[in-house]
Amino acid sequence: MKHLLFILIMPILSFGQPNNLQTFGTVSHFLISCPCKLLKYYDSGQLYYFCKDESLQITYTIKEIKHKDGLDLILHALDQNIYSQKTTNSDSLIVENQSNMITEYLTENPKGVKTNFANYNAAFVDNRLEKKLFFSDHEFIASYEIIIKAQDVDVVTQQFNHSINSIRKKTLDFKKIF
Repeated sequence: MKHLLFILIMPILSFGQPNNLQTFGTVSHFLISCPCKLLKYYDSGQLYYFCKDESLQITYTIKEIKHKDGLDLILHALDQNIYSQKTTNSDSLIVENQSNMITEYLTENPKGVKTNFANYNAAFVDNRLEKKLFFSDHEFIASYEIIIKAQDVDVVTQQFNHSINSIRKKTLDFKKIF
């Protein structure tokens, strides 16, 4: 009976989210540290990730803006394999598109500044109780807007810095597979 009681109580006592790193992005995957579980939802054809931490009185919103879908990626990979010549034309077009997206974002957010974030061109906006980071992945598959809001300036600054410094591209770890 003691073993049965222990087995039933164990899931309740264990932590629901031992690792704060969570995945966001549907085509390009990134990891971010977040104190609450990110929930995915769609609104007006856009994908959002959202969570609210009541203890810190902070909300996280991540908006994904897709520029290419899975079919575009497959066609691009086939095109590169068939013709197998590396062209800098597509690379320069990607850089130009990224720059245009950041410029457009900064016109919508006049308090923002252009910055370099983990080798990504990005825009940072500080509205005291709301901090935003906007960046596109290296292949210009998608862009992401990360918005963190809180009731206290110190809390939003601390959580924003912690979360933004934790962002990294998610890669497959072959050591865990084999």
